[in-house]
Amino acid sequence: MTNTTRAMAIDYGDARTGVAFSDLTKTLPGETLTIRERSVKALVKTLAELASSRNADVIALGCPLNEDGSQGERYQKTEALKLRLEALGFTVHFVDERFTSLEAWELLSPRERRTRDKSRLDEVSASIILQDFLNNSTR
Repeated sequence: MTNTTRAMAIDYGDARTGVAFSDLTKTLPGETLTIRERSVKALVKTLAELASSRNADVIALGCPLNEDGSQGERYQKTEALKLRLEALGFTVHFVDERFTSLEAWELLSPRERRTRDKSRLDEVSASIILQDFLNNSTR
């Protein structure tokens, strides 16, 4: 029997949020997109609509720890986002996102690195978060 649900990953940012969805086997990242939204309330609404429309039953949320593993201001904002999504009934797992932006940067083509629009970087970062989650989850 084929699975009909996907996993969703979020690379949360103040101005842009990268999102990635898995394939139906929950093996590989597939579709990616960027949400440009500064309002947390509007962002949560958009994320919930996307998760529902793509039939995502689990969310991997990038957890922004400091390099030494401690929690900073960005962690508090992300934890608040996690709580809002959980309040809507979504299962949300934190995934350590340290160094994902660097890894994503290295995966971008030279042309993508030169652009002023960093949305592709956010999408690739979300894909890395998703792949890490898929590799380490017990589904």
